[in-house]
Amino acid sequence: MTESRSSGAATSPLNGDTVLGCLGFAFAGFAWWQLADLPLFEGFRVGAGYMPRLVLGCLVLVSAGLLLRGILRGGDPVGRPALRPLVLVCLALGLFALLMERAGLAPASFVTVLVCTAAAHDVRPLRSLVLAVAITAAGLLLFVELLGLPVKVWP
Repeated sequence: MTESRSSGAATSPLNGDTVLGCLGFAFAGFAWWQLADLPLFEGFRVGAGYMPRLVLGCLVLVSAGLLLRGILRGGDPVGRPALRPLVLVCLALGLFALLMERAGLAPASFVTVLVCTAAAHDVRPLRSLVLAVAITAAGLLLFVELLGLPVKVWP
């Protein structure tokens, strides 16, 4: 990116940082509005709305930093979004939601990772399989063994 600036290429105030900063502000504002009914404190204890508001405050700070950096430094204009990753990741999330109840955690995790790795342009099938097995095993170890959550593991 520094090469394009040194060669005299024009920078745009509407770059990735400014867009991401604006999206962060929009998400934080919407989430803050949704949290309006949750109490910050209940007596001398923190309420259900304390931690989400703290995280949203951090999101606002990061978004402000991104927005300022994008405005002050400029950058390459935002291009067209890549549709393949967007569609495949959304499909993977939907498949996980459908498979989790019907097939269990192991098959749902495995299929989700395989579909997500297909979103990359340099997909290697063996690497995808190894990653799917490793993440599925880690999920089973964490959620079933260590945390003891009562989730369905297999069909």
